[in-house]
Amino acid sequence: MPQYSATSSRISRISSALQPFFSAPLRCTRSSAGRLAAANRPAELRVHLKGALKNDCTPEEIREILLLVALYCGIPAANEAHRAAMDVLKEEGKA
Repeated sequence: MPQYSATSSRISRISSALQPFFSAPLRCTRSSAGRLAAANRPAELRVHLKGALKNDCTPEEIREILLLVALYCGIPAANEAHRAAMDVLKEEGKA
């Protein structure tokens, strides 16, 4: 149970950190991507990243989200999220 609590806390910090950087309509998609990266759910993250790109999220904004994941959740979670993001960006022709 303590591991879930720590992950939940990290996810909350990422969501808070994302607030000032993104506009309200797109914040939900972007914070979902941050939450999934923090929770180390690469398959689900890929789906949300594709949706974020379709909702005008730029590759640079995805990089910013992953930087926050690295800062708040550690390098292992960020590395896995980065791999997922690179796969999606290559699939979508935006890498």
